[in-house]
Amino acid sequence: MTRLPGVVDDQAYDIDGMPVPPWWFSPGRSKSVSVPSLHRSKHNSPGHSYGMVKKHVRDNNTKVPTTFDETVPMDGKVGEYVALARRKGDTWYVGAMSNWDARDLALNLSFLSEGAYVAEVFQDGINADRDATDYKREVIKTAAGDTLKIHLAPGGGWAARIEKVK
Repeated sequence: MTRLPGVVDDQAYDIDGMPVPPWWFSPGRSKSVSVPSLHRSKHNSPGHSYGMVKKHVRDNNTKVPTTFDETVPMDGKVGEYVALARRKGDTWYVGAMSNWDARDLALNLSFLSEGAYVAEVFQDGINADRDATDYKREVIKTAAGDTLKIHLAPGGGWAARIEKVK
């Protein structure tokens, strides 16, 4: 079911009037960036935060397709955290999000084909546990088989768009 969330009296509801889990409206901006990569459609993205994020975050989210050619589950535990990689054409979109527990993950990029890649990464900032608007954007070089060590703040997220260097 596609969820088009709305907020009424501080409670979030989907289009069928059912309550949406509280983690859906996490204040973490990195989580807002990870949502389009993790869910079936950009329409599942919590739009409430778009007015509060910088232009490059909005630009990144508009580049995430609504359909994918391949999905690779990377890590996760129901109700606690998830990490997925999705491919559209030659570009991979990787997203991870956590419940309200901070955690560290090691994401293995063995799904990438041989060659050099560049990744635009959005991650929780050092103060994200106290300030949900704190995030860090960086561009890194990576390759097939590399392992990315990431940190998720409470209610946090992580996202990367990985493209092959031509």
